[in-house]
Parts: sequence; structure tokens; C-alpha cells
Amino acid sequence: MKLELIDDARAAWRFWSMWAAGALAAWNMLPIALGERIPPAINLSVSGVLFGSFVLGRLTKQGAKDGEQ
Repeated sequence: MKLELIDDARAAWRFWSMWAAGALAAWNMLPIALGERIPPAINLSVSGVLFGSFVLGRLTKQGAKDGEQ
């Protein structure tokens, strides 16, 4: 199997999935003291919504590529 970059790899920072993945990473890096103050149900809900957003963002067509109308 050969790994290849997608056609618009330079524009990856604009993908919705990248923003959701970044938000999920930031959420998981909250300081422990702050994380302990968040109810477990809220923590689980936010994590689930961010993960779902990541998956949906990756599967959704996100506009025309450069040069396309």
C-alpha cells in the first residue's frame, strides 16, 4: 500500500474535521484541576459531540477545490 497526500493537502487546516480534532485535543488537555470540576456527564457529552463532529466533518464535502467552480 502506498501512502499519498490528498490533492488539497495544503488546505487541510481549513477542513472542518481538523478544527474538530483540534478542539477535541484541546478539550482532552484541560488541566486536571479544571477537569475535576466538570461533571462527568458533561465531559463525556462534549467529548462525544467533538468526536462526532470530527467524523462528520471528514465525511462531508466541504466545497470546491482550488480552480473548480
